[in-house]
Amino acid sequence: MHFLRPQGLICLFLSSLAFSHPGWAGDGIPGPVSPAVHWWEVQEENAAKIRAGIRHLDQDWSAQRYAKLDEAIEDNIARLARLRGEGGFAPVERALMLDRALALAARGRDDEADRLLRELAGLAPLPPYAIRVAGDLALRARRPLDAIALYRASLAASPDEVSLHVSLAYAYLEAGEDEALERTLTEIERIDGAALETRLLRARMHRFSDRPRLAQQMLDALSEEERHSPAGELEAAALAQARGLPRTARAGYARAEAQAPGNVHAKIGLAETAWAMGELEEAKALIDELIVTMPEHPGVLRLLKAWESAARARLSLELNAGQGHGRVSGKDDLSTDLWLYSPLLGNGFRVFAHHHRVMADFDENRADHIRAGVGVEMTRRDWSLAAELGSERTFARKATISLRGDWQPSDRWAFRAAFESRADDVSVKGRYYHLGDFGADLAARRFSVGATRTEDESRRQSIDVGYYDFTDGNERATLSATWFERIYSVPRNAVDLQFAAYTSRNTRTDAEYFNPKRDYALSATVVSDWLSWHAYERRFNQRVAATVGGYRQWAAARPADVDYGWKGFGELRYEHEWRMGDDASARYGLGVRRFPYDGEHETRAYLYASLVFRF
Repeated sequence: MHFLRPQGLICLFLSSLAFSHPGWAGDGIPGPVSPAVHWWEVQEENAAKIRAGIRHLDQDWSAQRYAKLDEAIEDNIARLARLRGEGGFAPVERALMLDRALALAARGRDDEADRLLRELAGLAPLPPYAIRVAGDLALRARRPLDAIALYRASLAASPDEVSLHVSLAYAYLEAGEDEALERTLTEIERIDGAALETRLLRARMHRFSDRPRLAQQMLDALSEEERHSPAGELEAAALAQARGLPRTARAGYARAEAQAPGNVHAKIGLAETAWAMGELEEAKALIDELIVTMPEHPGVLRLLKAWESAARARLSLELNAGQGHGRVSGKDDLSTDLWLYSPLLGNGFRVFAHHHRVMADFDENRADHIRAGVGVEMTRRDWSLAAELGSERTFARKATISLRGDWQPSDRWAFRAAFESRADDVSVKGRYYHLGDFGADLAARRFSVGATRTEDESRRQSIDVGYYDFTDGNERATLSATWFERIYSVPRNAVDLQFAAYTSRNTRTDAEYFNPKRDYALSATVVSDWLSWHAYERRFNQRVAATVGGYRQWAAARPADVDYGWKGFGELRYEHEWRMGDDASARYGLGVRRFPYDGEHETRAYLYASLVFRF
């Protein structure tokens, strides 16, 4: 952004002197050149250097990009010192100091620029362009409300300056003032609604405000030529990336980069989409290249910060504690999972440790299951694989192995498969029996496969098939399907609807744990998410989820199986989620669930929490 206009400060001051300078007054015949005119020329020479240094910033993002501007700032200091040494001239002194404040702001020395502008504002009102720069400094310092006040003050002198309205729009966006943002966008459209950048700005603001469908409509309305321009390709790619379609986005960034070689936004997008697709080595190479060629670009610095955060070691904890009043759900139960991941190792590898525990009380009997393991995780383009070796720490103390893999060949389709030699999700109630067929080591091998089809962030469908082979002779087959739909989305609030269907079949008829011969479940869940507070990378969300459904169960019995018929069930949940920058997040909540087992409803109230911390 150019803070100094081609006219410069000299024109502003000369226009006021034209009515008072004795050598230019009266009959219009120039008199002798006064010392004041000389010093204005000295100031303008420095202003020209500053303008040249600022223009150079838009062309060079290397570490040497500030050389011309630094030279101009030093020249400014020297000229001001020389002027003061020769008796001084207050208007030119102020002009030189204003120029230096603007140069310092462009240089990124924001604290110095802010102090100098405040000092000058204390002596006399700042000109509109300096007020605007003060607004830029406030926005960069993450003080959007201050920036709004300053931009609006500057607009009083230039009500139709589009770039100033654009700065105000971003300040409203950061402050979360949605209605004011809409008014500002409408004003920009009034001034220059036909410009491609104006229409792309509207699409971009829809994207930033979590209204991707509206953003897509804006882009779809562009002409063929506009859609395939570098700016159009970049915005379409950024929207596809935000909608969870990295391969589509990657193709758009590649087209933009082909039309505008070296475009920093295209290069950043190529690095981000390579990362999202699992091409970690390529992503790292692109980031390293950007750091060498454009180390000062703010987008490059944000990307580097995100990469370094994701590459750190990670601690993850999940906890669920409940209290029920039933023979199946138990009275008191607790489950925990703790993962510790290493930093990202070469070629997309991480190693990890995992501790799992679940316990519950049933009529004065306690069931308990503990397992600890270590494993390795590997990520490649389109797929990932994890393997874990462990040991049960209760009862049989058997060795365990688990494998899971994910393959995503396109933005639309993803597939997964998993195997556990001794599954963690075996009914905990079966863990405390020591007699008869159950023994102390009730366990099950588990196999599962699944697929997900994703339209975009607003719609996806999944199906999963599972098979359990229990050590007590039971065999269980499961089938589940879900349909997710985002039915409402505005800034700060989204409402999702998910339909789910489930069925299972078991072969053993006399198991002590809950083991229906056949069952079906149908449900619908509505989730409303509110963004209650945000400040750049930090945010706080609240969610309410409500589930209603029906469940039908057959139980094996003689002389005929028992059909319990369709029974209703429901669940209500409320949670908070905090995101504290890239390195920490927390989610916690409470809920209550009422579900029929063998025809009798049982109620379970629970608390849950999840914590992720990178270090």
